[in-house]
Amino acid sequence: MASSSVLSPLLRALRPSTSCSGRSSATHYNSAAAVVAAGGAAPRPAPLAAVVSHRRELLLGAALGAAFLKAPLPAEAREVEVGAVLPPAASNPGFVFFRATSKDTPALRAGNVQPYEFILPPTWKQTRVANILSGNYCQPKCAEPWVEVKFEDDKQGKVQVVASPLIRLTNRPNATIEDIGSPERLIASLGPFVTGNTFDSDELVDTSVEKIDGQTYYSYVLETPLALTGSHNLAKATAKGNTVVLFVASASDKQWQSSEKVLKTIVDSFKFHQEDTNSSRDSPIEIIMASTAVSRHVVAVPYPGRGHINPMLAACRLLAAADGELTVTVVVTEEWHGLLASAGVPATLPPAGRVRLATIPNVIPSEHGRGADPAGFFEAVDSKMGVAVEQLLDRLERRPDAIVADTYLAWGVPAGAVRGIPVCSLWTMAATFFWALYNIHLWPPVDDREGEQELSRKSLEQYVPGCSSVRLSDVKIFRSWERSMKLTTEAFVNVRKAQCVLFTSFYELEPCAMDRITQAVPFPVYPVGPSISDMPLDGGAGKIDDEEHRAWLDAQPERSVLYVSFGSVVSMWPSQLEEVAVALRDSAVRFFWVARDSASAGDLRRIAGGNGLVVPWCDQLGVLCHRSVGGFLSHCGWNSLLEAVFAGVPLLALPVVWDQVVDARVVADEWRIGVNLSEQRREEDDGGGVVVGRDAIRAAAARLMDPDDGESREMRRRAALLREACRGAVQDGGSSRRSLNGFVKDLADGRLNFQ
Repeated sequence: MASSSVLSPLLRALRPSTSCSGRSSATHYNSAAAVVAAGGAAPRPAPLAAVVSHRRELLLGAALGAAFLKAPLPAEAREVEVGAVLPPAASNPGFVFFRATSKDTPALRAGNVQPYEFILPPTWKQTRVANILSGNYCQPKCAEPWVEVKFEDDKQGKVQVVASPLIRLTNRPNATIEDIGSPERLIASLGPFVTGNTFDSDELVDTSVEKIDGQTYYSYVLETPLALTGSHNLAKATAKGNTVVLFVASASDKQWQSSEKVLKTIVDSFKFHQEDTNSSRDSPIEIIMASTAVSRHVVAVPYPGRGHINPMLAACRLLAAADGELTVTVVVTEEWHGLLASAGVPATLPPAGRVRLATIPNVIPSEHGRGADPAGFFEAVDSKMGVAVEQLLDRLERRPDAIVADTYLAWGVPAGAVRGIPVCSLWTMAATFFWALYNIHLWPPVDDREGEQELSRKSLEQYVPGCSSVRLSDVKIFRSWERSMKLTTEAFVNVRKAQCVLFTSFYELEPCAMDRITQAVPFPVYPVGPSISDMPLDGGAGKIDDEEHRAWLDAQPERSVLYVSFGSVVSMWPSQLEEVAVALRDSAVRFFWVARDSASAGDLRRIAGGNGLVVPWCDQLGVLCHRSVGGFLSHCGWNSLLEAVFAGVPLLALPVVWDQVVDARVVADEWRIGVNLSEQRREEDDGGGVVVGRDAIRAAAARLMDPDDGESREMRRRAALLREACRGAVQDGGSSRRSLNGFVKDLADGRLNFQ
């Protein structure tokens, strides 16, 4: 497939228009020739020994090196990441594939260079080659070397393709690289074009020779501390027709430490393209792809927490699948980029840079310590993160067509409005909870004369129709978190100014809430869920990669295992965890428990007994979809609930904070696929917090996992119905698929723009 053709529109935009008059071209040529000729006569056929010299190569090499290290391009000539326009490399996951064609350079159009190809990481950018160095002025007959193409990445290094007329190195026409001389003799001549200034033979560390498809290539490793291009250089050279082609990769000491392997992979991949007679390089399909590859661009900004980033990435994955002309840039902090990279998340994103990550500085407290000061974390996100995101928006090479911002980022809508960019708010919790907060101005004041039990019997329904799952006792607790409520109120004032709202839920799961929201809000509503990390786009079941986990689950009877997990951020009281462990031991129920605190995992394993497995992490969706899992003891975070619904697993709800309290009631009272254990909480005498006792947990677990219990069977039946509705929503013709298609069409047609 002719992959490089997709870059041609980009290159036409990057390169300045050149004059067609001979006078203008000659002016450029003479200017270059004056620099080159400063050290000697005009080039003429000569043996290699006469060409290895000195000032001439030094000056031209310096000119090439200076261009390689030039200042940033002006705004009209900025680069884009190649992952946005190039296809993935079939044999090298994590790289994209570039093949030069006649559309890319003057020498290729003139037939002086055979098409070449290589691979690159998707984050690299193609940079403009100055006209004076491109060979544009002298094709088809050039006497001096020229630069074909250049790519770079600030963190990893640079590569460039340099072509030299064969006549500079030998009088023999159509000479092979072996005819020119040994690897050492060739690099002695071409070394200045590697370093950008001078070359000494003692800078050559290693050479090798290889044949690829009958073509011989010389490869070099150079340590060049004084080079303009960088202190570390790799090169690969070959000759064909009347041209020698040199592929160069360069890096500084800092870049080399982390990118040595990447640069070697890039250089190893370089070769001339061998024409495939069975396919057309410029097929109509590829031309269409070239013209539409970057038609629309969306910037996505998740709230900096796992429970928000994961569904945002999942939603972006769905958007990219629904619109082949859409690219998404997801903005995260540098710390979160490292966390996602260490978890292998970038490799799971759509190929060719369709969904890619961009970073802002770590202007907020570390993820590892946010639980110690939640209020401080919320403050930093509100006061500091917005500034960093706005600065990134202003630096983007292409103005986004829309911003998808987490609803809790109160500054997201204003940031788009001031730039005239439509903002789509993404809500990563239950639509029911969105409806309650959207009407926060209707909440009653707290009556301290009423006790907790009395307030828990009264719902918010009498003040906000459709909020039967929110109790006045919840309102009292929410209002006690003054700073959080102030930030939330601000967010829901601003969400009214958004151009639309995307929900990670799906219509069949919350039809009443979705209908109320659609009727009340002044913008379109798009339920596109379930937005689940690692969910197959066809709605199929998840898989388990860990062999130990899979083997243990495979050995258990069908629907006999209770999966236990309480989320990734909010911690439970140690006394509550102990009650859970004792309850599992006494219930004799098989369990699979994810205890992310490794320090306590051993104690929990000891207390709970040998009837289960305690692990620090697992593929949650895969585990829930396993045939042996029949129940889920959960904190009721929204993402976990969506995964339980997707898997068709009933729940024991043990919520901790915020929306989880409302979610637990939705599970038990509206969906009727679980038991809300929080209604059996009691105060611990030793100050261990409000907990649900072991007896209540033991009885509920035993009953839920009993295949003969009538109430349990009904929960499983309803859970199975929701599972089918969930998977159907994302299939062709399903409610979420239609909603998703509607969103991308409205975005493409400009219906979400400011009116």
